[in-house]
Amino acid sequence: MHVTKPNYISQNMFDRVLQDLFSLNTAGGELRFQMAVLLQLLRGSADHAQVLFDIDSVASQAKAYSPARKAEIAYVMGMQLGFELAIVYPPTAPDGC
Repeated sequence: MHVTKPNYISQNMFDRVLQDLFSLNTAGGELRFQMAVLLQLLRGSADHAQVLFDIDSVASQAKAYSPARKAEIAYVMGMQLGFELAIVYPPTAPDGC
């Protein structure tokens, strides 16, 4: 398994990204649209069952048995996936740039 180590991310940097990308954008439909598209991709993936098993396994190891704690772990693992996707498949420039 190849996972990026997030040691270089400071708490200040993390907080700013959360605020910029999520806290300040909840009024628009962009987050809901992004979530819907990512859920479609996950549900259609050949690894769907393994992803759910991995999240449950990590939650069990962390003794996070409540649904809220499992959701928090799934969210953080999803962010890790986002970092990996951005590294492997960097976004392309919009047309006209």
